[in-house]
Amino acid sequence: MLTEKQLIEVRKILDFLTDPLFFFDNDSDGDILFALRRYLGRGKGVVIKVFPDLNEGYTRKVSELNPDYVFCP
Repeated sequence: MLTEKQLIEVRKILDFLTDPLFFFDNDSDGDILFALRRYLGRGKGVVIKVFPDLNEGYTRKVSELNPDYVFCP
C-alpha cells in the first residue's frame, strides 16, 4: 500500500503527463492501467493481444504515437 506522500508524488507525475500511452491486457494489472487511462481522461490505449507478454511488434505503436510516457503491465 502506498503512503500518503507516495500518492501525492504519483498524482504530481500523472498531472504533468499530456499524452501518455497505455498498453493493457486482460489481467489485473492491465485492468488497472485501463482504469488509470479513464481516470486521466487523456492518452491513448493499446490492447496487448499477444499472450503472455509485450513483444517488439508493439514498439511501432510507440514510434507512431510519440507519447510522453509509456505504461506497460
